[in-house]
Amino acid sequence: MQVSLLDQYRQNLSPNSISKMRLSGWKAWLISTSVWMSTFELASALNNPSNDENQIPQFILDTGHPWIRENLRALQGIDAKQALCNLDSSLRAPLEPIPIDLFKNVTISDKERGFFNTPPDWSHSVEILEDILNCPLGLQSCEYLQVDFYQRRRRPGRTADPDTPPKELAHLVAKPLKSMPNLERLEWIRPSEGQEVKRVFEETFVEDNVQLPTIRSLSLGPNMHFLVRFCPTLESLTTSGGRVWHFVPVEMEHNFVRAAVGALNLKDFGMRASWSKRLLGLVLENVPQVETLHIDGDIENMEHMVRNSGDKLRALARILARFRNISRIWLPDSASLDLGFDGGPMCGNSYLGRRGRKFSREVTRKDMWATQTAASIILLGSPNLDSITVGSWTTTGIINGKAQWPWTGRVKAYLIERHPRYRLGEYLEEEDDDDIDEGLEDPIFPRGEMNDAALRDDWDPRVCLNHGLDQTFAKYLGP
Repeated sequence: MQVSLLDQYRQNLSPNSISKMRLSGWKAWLISTSVWMSTFELASALNNPSNDENQIPQFILDTGHPWIRENLRALQGIDAKQALCNLDSSLRAPLEPIPIDLFKNVTISDKERGFFNTPPDWSHSVEILEDILNCPLGLQSCEYLQVDFYQRRRRPGRTADPDTPPKELAHLVAKPLKSMPNLERLEWIRPSEGQEVKRVFEETFVEDNVQLPTIRSLSLGPNMHFLVRFCPTLESLTTSGGRVWHFVPVEMEHNFVRAAVGALNLKDFGMRASWSKRLLGLVLENVPQVETLHIDGDIENMEHMVRNSGDKLRALARILARFRNISRIWLPDSASLDLGFDGGPMCGNSYLGRRGRKFSREVTRKDMWATQTAASIILLGSPNLDSITVGSWTTTGIINGKAQWPWTGRVKAYLIERHPRYRLGEYLEEEDDDDIDEGLEDPIFPRGEMNDAALRDDWDPRVCLNHGLDQTFAKYLGP
């Protein structure tokens, strides 16, 4: 997914980066305030463009292409849409060479519109779609399309968008989809939570005889599963990113899975959900042929399962072993798998200073252990997998049913790479007895009893002293 111009600006200059500077409180506050004021000014420029006839269309800004950012000033002085959307435009001559992948990624989104100067209906979406339809190069070049309509909710001082979008909008969405010959990936997040939106778009797509034979990958929000039927060569189906899938009814999750049954070429399936034996069984029933499975979210509580025991993951592993072609499995981070590791403290203060750096290594080492444990549970039933990903960690190989990791055979070196030796003044702004250099020969963990045992590949905190695991249930943990 492309990063928006505004997001890139925030990443390059944000209060988080300022917090690392060794500044007195009032100076840091002044700089932080000026940064956010500048961010607000840029946001205003993007969200509330002037009425100048040469303003840059929103969908061009939303490509997130670095060329747009670098040539923003030059584009503001001309008819940007005319220059960028037509190869024979004379306005292209004075510009820097325009990259051929400028419209490789296109976004149809009205989420960035202003709160007060935009009509409280779907009309802004219509304007964006009309701009895209009048951009031949954009239609021809687009390989990845993101659709992210935003239904405005009622708030003080403004009314809400109608629940049902106008038919005109649905027809306008169908047109560019039918006019993008190179479109391979479509991400449709969600225009609304209601079934009415699904009904309007599905009926319109049938009326307009929409066929999307070039699309290989779909990433969909709730209620958007109807799009699967229009993609006869679909190979990858996943839920969309963001928070839209966090709190949906179980039936909506099941509808998404059932829609995949008609995708006969599907190789990659993934969704964010509260996973249960029933849900995974439904995936097995509808898409038993998948080669890659992404299990995102968490595992729901199951009856007769002991907390922190790994039983929930074992229950899913028994179903995973029945997928006949599966070669890659993606799991949530180890703290979501009910293995006894909770992810460590959320407060950043726990990780400051020399002691905090050592504690960071301790938390990471527990995460590594839980990650290894999760993979071992899966490999008991599926020993021939090519790879397993747990959170952000992926195996470097699987040999004779045993996972190899980036830290295999080099636990200490890996931990030092992740959390280098602390140096005086890295984070603490005031004098502190903990703000001293960490020696090269210093123990890398804060707890002395961990410094030898925890550096072995096969370290198991369940046989050591209590290091944050629930020892009451440790005996139930599997391999």
